[in-house]
Amino acid sequence: MKNGALHHPDNVPFSSGANSDPKDPGTDSVSGSSPKAGGLDSGSGAAAPAAVAGDDAKNDNTPEYAEILDPCTVLHPINQGFIDLRGISALGNDGKAVGFTTRGYEKHRNFTLGICSTPFKKEHDIVDGFPSSQVGAHYYDPKLEKYISLGEFSTKPTFKGKKLVLTYTNGSYCDSLIHKDSGERVRRSTIITFTCDREILSKAHVSYIGSAHDCSYFFEVRSHHACPTAPQVNNLAVIWIFLFILLSALVVYSSGGLLYKYLRNKQTKI
Repeated sequence: MKNGALHHPDNVPFSSGANSDPKDPGTDSVSGSSPKAGGLDSGSGAAAPAAVAGDDAKNDNTPEYAEILDPCTVLHPINQGFIDLRGISALGNDGKAVGFTTRGYEKHRNFTLGICSTPFKKEHDIVDGFPSSQVGAHYYDPKLEKYISLGEFSTKPTFKGKKLVLTYTNGSYCDSLIHKDSGERVRRSTIITFTCDREILSKAHVSYIGSAHDCSYFFEVRSHHACPTAPQVNNLAVIWIFLFILLSALVVYSSGGLLYKYLRNKQTKI
């Protein structure tokens, strides 16, 4: 099949380049590739979507003081290295939308993700009436002629064990799934894992891993932006250290001068 043979992103092969989603000219899109995922889709015996989305409070090794960091940044829990994902987000692109598109081949869909931001440049019709400005991941449903939200974007990456994770929740309703405790319909969610890759040439390489019950979706992002750098410097601490060194130097200089004058006057009297 040739690229561009069909007019809709969910019916065309995956293609490279910006704005690879012809249905959505308002998305700056960077393409990725995805392996076929097995054993994660509905009927595979996967955990219920509510459980798959996970409790953010559990196994969260992100330091408690991470709240003071800028959005879309985090400290590595082991070496305290500073990780800044804003380079692959609208937060590091002057607020301009940045989207990454990857193909879910067994789903015959193109998925588009934003990192800590929405991939949309303009407003679109979202199933269940969500504002598109809050959507962090989506795909287009040709039957409904609307976009399906896979969750509202979050600006708080966290560590689950040694894995850096970004979780989007509160997406469009899942098909025919009801929460067993509350009786409410379950909403779609997205889990994005990040892998440090210093050899990748592009900003990021996004892969679709799979889904559970077509309700929780899993993606992997490989990027050098996910690599920890030197621990973030506390600018205030640096200033105080500089002032302390300067003050110490002044004290030593003054003391040395006074001692020199004292010894010189003593020698003169002798």
